[in-house]
Amino acid sequence: MSYSSSHSGSWIDDAVYKVASQYVTPGVASSSAALVLDASKNIIGINNMTIEELTIASSSILYSSGSTIFGDDGTDTHQFTGSVSIQSGSITLGDPFGSATSLSINMGKSGSGWYENGSSEVVYVINGNIMATSTEDYFGGVTGNKFYIDWKYPASSTNPVWSFRGSGTSGIGLADYDKTSLIASGSEIARITTQSFEHKHSVSYPTTEVSESYELRPIDYYVDVDTDPTSCSIQLFDASLVPNGWTSNIGDVAFSASVNPITIIASSSQLINNSASASLTGDGDAATLKSNGTEAWYIR
Repeated sequence: MSYSSSHSGSWIDDAVYKVASQYVTPGVASSSAALVLDASKNIIGINNMTIEELTIASSSILYSSGSTIFGDDGTDTHQFTGSVSIQSGSITLGDPFGSATSLSINMGKSGSGWYENGSSEVVYVINGNIMATSTEDYFGGVTGNKFYIDWKYPASSTNPVWSFRGSGTSGIGLADYDKTSLIASGSEIARITTQSFEHKHSVSYPTTEVSESYELRPIDYYVDVDTDPTSCSIQLFDASLVPNGWTSNIGDVAFSASVNPITIIASSSQLINNSASASLTGDGDAATLKSNGTEAWYIR
């Protein structure tokens, strides 16, 4: 049986309910009113009911083994006052792709919330401005909007405000608002400002030991050359691979360079002190090579 009406119903008294000018007595069938109430005032015999407007003055419970649909148009608005509790299941947006002006989730403040774009990114918006994006690989700010970490929270030179997964005591902290600290296991290893990079602990530089011709690498800070068996040549890499000021130290640790000299050779078309090569010919000689970051090396 189907009931469809734009009229509101009302109880005349405890025994009679009025529907669209027809009166229904609980427990008494009335085909003219197209509605049947049992003795407890429950609607019975109704398989489908269409109600254009329904007001429930007290609490009610809806039970259904199927699905419940609210609304039939994207412009419909469903208002809830109070809390909404979902005991199980999930909330799924039918078409989550949006934009900064068409949010999938609106936080109540106009133009602030989240949406997902077509690149599988979740985009965070405040007042219509895209502030940050997140994917499976990163979370960060966007061009035109800086991504800030609020240093007013308990960050310090030993307590990172940004830490690495699995190590809450290693990361980036702040010694002051303009002084960034690199932290390892709760200890400040280095401090960076606009004017300096300051080591807070002793720094160990790698040493490479060679006894034959060798191609220098950007990770070679010290190169100890054993000249006892034979002469050696050290081939430099392109100076542009490292920044201006990068240095490497090459020395004769066998004190035999007077017999077996060390020849340092620049990369193709590049120079060392305006020459294609340089030599260490004295026993125990050493040289510090400095890159200009582009096309040349200097011995200092």
